[in-house]
Amino acid sequence: MSSIYDKNITDDKIKSFNAGSQVNAIYIGGLNNLLDRDVDLLIKIADETLPLYSNVNFMVGGTYLDTQSKVKIDALSKKYADKFHFLGYVPREETIKLTQKAHIGFFLLRPDTYYWVKASPNKVFEYLMCGTVPVIRADVDHADALHECSLIFNRSDDGEVIIKAVLDLFDNPERLKGYMEKAKE
Repeated sequence: MSSIYDKNITDDKIKSFNAGSQVNAIYIGGLNNLLDRDVDLLIKIADETLPLYSNVNFMVGGTYLDTQSKVKIDALSKKYADKFHFLGYVPREETIKLTQKAHIGFFLLRPDTYYWVKASPNKVFEYLMCGTVPVIRADVDHADALHECSLIFNRSDDGEVIIKAVLDLFDNPERLKGYMEKAKE
C-alpha cells in the first residue's frame, strides 16, 4: 500500500542526488542460491563495484541463507567492512526505511532455475514506490513500461552484461537520477 511509504523521503532523496552523492544499493529478501535467486551474481556485482567507487554502499539482508552464499557474503563483509553491510533478517518497517534511502535495488533470478514464469514481484513495485532503480533479471509484468526506469535483463543475458550495465549506471549519476525520478513516477 502506498500509504506506508513516506513520499517526502523519496522526493528529498532524488532532489538532493548529484554526482558526489553517496549511492546505496540494496537487496533484502531470500538469499538461497539453491532456489531461484541469483545470490552469486549479486555478490559478484558488489565485489566488482565496491573497489571502483568510494561513494557506493551495498546493503544485503534476508534469510534462507545457503552455506555457500553465507561464506561469500561473510567474505565480502570482511573485505569491504565499511561498504558492504550484511543485515541478516530485516523487519518489514526497517526494509521500507532502507529501501527509501536506496538508489539501486536488485531482483535477480538464476537463469538455470527450472521454472521461468512471468512474475509480478512486490520487491520491484516497492523499489519503484521508493524511487529506487530496479535491476531485474526476470520476466516481469509491465516490462515495457519499466524500461524507462530500470535495468531489465532476460534469462539469456550473461552476468557480465548485467555487471557492465550496473557499472555504467554508477558511472552516470545524471542517468541514475533520471531513472530514480521515472521510477517514482
